[in-house]
Amino acid sequence: MMTTAASAAEVQAKPHVITIKERKSLIATGVQEVVAYDENSATVETACGTLVVGGANLRVHEISTVSGELSIEGNIEYIQYEARKTKGEGGFFKRLVR
Repeated sequence: MMTTAASAAEVQAKPHVITIKERKSLIATGVQEVVAYDENSATVETACGTLVVGGANLRVHEISTVSGELSIEGNIEYIQYEARKTKGEGGFFKRLVR
């Protein structure tokens, strides 16, 4: 029996690699899901954390939940990883009441 969707553990096992060609196309592996997307940015969960791709006229050209591969085309201006919070790290109010 074959399934069409990969489990999160299977996608995490694949390495996370980003390839950008001439700031017009981006291919990323190790992608688990697309969180948000519009013509100016795409936010995706990867095996290494949350990745934000920003630019203009961005189009998610292809995403495969089986291989964990994502392809974005458009004018890529930046890529950024959002910092992961550690378990001991709290918000403003948690630090305030120490």
